[in-house]
Amino acid sequence: TDLPIQRVPDTWLVGKPTLYENHLYVADRVFGRVFIVDVKDPDNPTLIDSFETPGNPGRIKTTQYGYLLPNGYEGLSLCRKVE
Repeated sequence: TDLPIQRVPDTWLVGKPTLYENHLYVADRVFGRVFIVDVKDPDNPTLIDSFETPGNPGRIKTTQYGYLLPNGYEGLSLCRKVE
């Protein structure tokens, strides 16, 4: 069976996804963008935050304290957990 496609309004998500608890993190390595989406209600995903980085973000690793953002030559960033 086919699953329905759910979209975040006015946002084009492209990149490597990581799902942790109720948050979907998407790292776009090509354009240096990161998106954080609340997926608590799968029928109504909501963009929490998005930002650009000076590097090329790779797949995000989440922890209980926040998330690690590998960012190419810019190094590794530890970002606080989104509430």
